[in-house]
Amino acid sequence: MRGLSPEHRRLVLVFAVLLLPLAALLGLQYRWLKRLERANAMARHAALDNYLHAVGNEVQYFYLTQAERVLNLPASLFIEQRIGSAAAFWEKKPVEGARTLFLVDFTQDTYGHYWVYEASSHSIVRALASDESLAIILACSPWQMLRFQHDPTSTGMPVADERDPQNRIILRPITDDAARVIGVTGMILDETYFRTRLLPNILTEALPGFFHDGGRNQTVVTVRDRRRELVLRTANDDQPDTVEHDFPFVFTDWTLGLHERGATPARWARANFALNMGLAACFSAMEVVPLTLLTLDAWDFMRLRESRCADCGRAERGHQRSHRTGADPRAAAAGASGHRSHRARRRGRAGGAEQQEHARVGVHGRRRWTLVRRGLPARRSGAQQSV
Repeated sequence: MRGLSPEHRRLVLVFAVLLLPLAALLGLQYRWLKRLERANAMARHAALDNYLHAVGNEVQYFYLTQAERVLNLPASLFIEQRIGSAAAFWEKKPVEGARTLFLVDFTQDTYGHYWVYEASSHSIVRALASDESLAIILACSPWQMLRFQHDPTSTGMPVADERDPQNRIILRPITDDAARVIGVTGMILDETYFRTRLLPNILTEALPGFFHDGGRNQTVVTVRDRRRELVLRTANDDQPDTVEHDFPFVFTDWTLGLHERGATPARWARANFALNMGLAACFSAMEVVPLTLLTLDAWDFMRLRESRCADCGRAERGHQRSHRTGADPRAAAAGASGHRSHRARRRGRAGGAEQQEHARVGVHGRRRWTLVRRGLPARRSGAQQSV
């Protein structure tokens, strides 16, 4: 900047002032697009997570509906000692997803009488010693303690007990008018039904509602058990899951995972950011290039004005400044005529004596013609008298 003239400095300053808003706009666009990238990734991640929540809620709704429909036995069956009537009740309401139905009667014994429903004979029989019976006793022990202490229960809703992963149980307490526990009904869940029938149906029905734009073909859902072993996968793809969520209510130690084939939410957001930033850079370049070309033209024009004439050594800008700044017209004309005469002298040296003589005669001829028009006698020159 020190070696530049004031005009060049002003030109550089104008270029910087015009370029600064474009640079600021490009920086703001970069910031906004980065924020949009994070927002898109979070939104996509939330959409996938919402799908997993929906699948888990469908599983919970299915088992709660089955438990409310099957385990809601009237308290009169326990109070009136009509336990056998529960078989007819369960026969009319078949349940899906349950391996065994049972009930516990605390009205006759503090420790309870344990009964199971035998589907083959459509009757209620005593529970025999088995892993299922042990799981039933462990699951009913909290209710047994409430009955032993004569404390009222605070809830009558179905609850899940998964202390034995091989025998997952849903229980519902049966209470009297004083909210004291008089019995418990329950069902042991069928893991095979959950894995082979319930989950595939729910996954198939829930996908179109969340990925109606065709993304369901690129979505892979996986289900893993408590040992992290793969139980179910909707497509053959070994990529790691992007989103994971545990099942609510029952099978809570199982994991539901989801990922997209080809593009993860983060990769999709980065591609969107790159596309938008590239378009912004192209549009900014379309504005910078004409501005740069105009600046270069102005620079060349100013450099040409400050250049000096190769003939007389005078600055080209000096010939025009007098007319632009309002200087004396005579001085300006004299300067211009002097510059022209200088060029004429150079051309005249190469003309020869004959051209100089014709020029002189031509000058006297014009002078005589002027005098004749004014009515004055024309004095003949020696050259004309000789002619």
